[in-house]
Amino acid sequence: MKKYIGIIAITLSGVGAYFLEMNWRQEIDLELLQDSQLGIVLTRQVSVLSIIVFALLSVIIYLLLRPLLQMETFYSRKQKKLRKIDHSNDPKSGLLYRWKVDFEWTGKPLVTDLEIFCTKHGNTPQKFVENRCPVPDCINHHQAVNRKFIHNHWDSYLVRQWEQIH
Repeated sequence: MKKYIGIIAITLSGVGAYFLEMNWRQEIDLELLQDSQLGIVLTRQVSVLSIIVFALLSVIIYLLLRPLLQMETFYSRKQKKLRKIDHSNDPKSGLLYRWKVDFEWTGKPLVTDLEIFCTKHGNTPQKFVENRCPVPDCINHHQAVNRKFIHNHWDSYLVRQWEQIH
């Protein structure tokens, strides 16, 4: 959407200028306007070819400057690499862990938004409710998981990965 805001603004300003000129043409003394310095600029005829050349030059300049204008990302290359480690699947227990990786102000990685899923029910994993599988006759329903222990485990894993990257 951000890409089109400039195009929309230019188009709407051109349409607005056209309607203003149509409505107020009779009220403006063109001879008096052309005699002033600003009038010379405003009443100058512009060819279609010059508009096309201007548009092409604008696009070329934009494409050349776009890499320089893009915002730098908040995360370093190593942090981005570590942020890709965001899930783990344990087929033995039938558990899928998903999380987000954030960093403390000291740079230490930590797990946030840890979610646990049961994968013993076909292709669609079931999200844990109250630290257990929501399906009553599942083995993961009868044994609750300790979220603090799991959270600590994945935090430690990320710190170990972070130390290997550095």
